[in-house]
Amino acid sequence: MFAPPSPSTAATAAPSSRPAAAPTTAAQAPAHAYHYAASPMQRMPAGPPIQRQTVIEYGPLTNFTYQWGPKKSDKASGNVATSMHAELDPNDPKAGTDTGGSNAFDTLFQALQAHTNSTWVRGHLLNHDLGGVALYNNLFPITTAANGEHYQEVEKNVKHWVANGCEVTYDVDANHRGDSPDGVFVCDAEVTSDPNNTGLAGAKIEKAIFSHGEGKATTERVYGNKNDTEVTKYSGVQMGKGNTVLRDEYGTITKDPNWAHHGGNSTTNNRWMAHPVSLDPIDTANWGDKSKKSRSISGMKYNHAFSVEELKKWL
Repeated sequence: MFAPPSPSTAATAAPSSRPAAAPTTAAQAPAHAYHYAASPMQRMPAGPPIQRQTVIEYGPLTNFTYQWGPKKSDKASGNVATSMHAELDPNDPKAGTDTGGSNAFDTLFQALQAHTNSTWVRGHLLNHDLGGVALYNNLFPITTAANGEHYQEVEKNVKHWVANGCEVTYDVDANHRGDSPDGVFVCDAEVTSDPNNTGLAGAKIEKAIFSHGEGKATTERVYGNKNDTEVTKYSGVQMGKGNTVLRDEYGTITKDPNWAHHGGNSTTNNRWMAHPVSLDPIDTANWGDKSKKSRSISGMKYNHAFSVEELKKWL
């Protein structure tokens, strides 16, 4: 779903290339620390589960520009993450890092904090307790509210799957809208193998987590074990018709301490990927369900039914 990064602002996907516009203050991440593919990585359709080791891939950087006023000087830019693909093997845990000491897209980040009413975080595409490192290629600016929704709707459930011994395929694409501060995480995750017969086989997450920087949106939180509620926040959630996991699906969430993250610092975090991978966009073509009624809120349609057409217009 994300627009291809321009050559002047993004890291290329070729293994021998270096990001053209990477900050000069940052160090390049050592190639031996991460898994890379030599050719563009395709997100494979669902098929028979296979035993595998954990694989984590990050896409190239792209430019995010925020314009808050009419003057040419009323804008700030930064290089941000675009995508990640992970194949998580519970028997091959990886330790991620938090954003301690990070200077990722710092000029843009400070402008978002200063010129919007919301608060902001450097959001991980892949959570730090699922092996996600706080390098530039895994970080994107989102509101604090959207970061909370990402955890409650997606991340905690993926952690629960892994802690119960399931193999998981997990993808996130990050997009931003024009020169506005708004962004979205398109999240697609699935249990591909349940060797312990926990009943989680086939569990599927199809969700878009919206980050609203300019104004709050009133949206409906959908629960399985209590009444749905309306909330007004700098965030929003849409679900695909193939989604099987609601916000409160599992009650008490199980976490595996072997996947616990390390504390980050400026030395470990202020780097970009030496060889980012060209990932196919997440296929949301089958997420839409036109049969369900949606409400129009702040120019968008929200409900637990996902609107592909509305998402495309918003992006």
